[in-house]
Amino acid sequence: MRHANEHRQELGKQTDEFTLDHDQFRQKLTAQITQSPYYPNLKQKIDQWEQQSIDKIHQVADDIRKYLDNMIKTQLTDVLIKLANEINHAREEDEYFETDIQ
Repeated sequence: MRHANEHRQELGKQTDEFTLDHDQFRQKLTAQITQSPYYPNLKQKIDQWEQQSIDKIHQVADDIRKYLDNMIKTQLTDVLIKLANEINHAREEDEYFETDIQ
């Protein structure tokens, strides 16, 4: 039992050392990455990509709005022209009833 406890303590000590080494390695690596001359450039490229993507989305949304407005105007104009033609034809032929007017 005493040997098992000593072994367990040694394993705990090794785990603590490994954890400390891991934390130090992670801190050094993070510092090296963020202090790298390439790091700001990469962040700038990400920012540019983000802005370009947003600009493209805005352009597509604007194009679709214009298309929708045009389709509504076109369809509405076509329907109103057809209705006006039917009314004029009925008036010229004197072929309309009260239900047609309603």
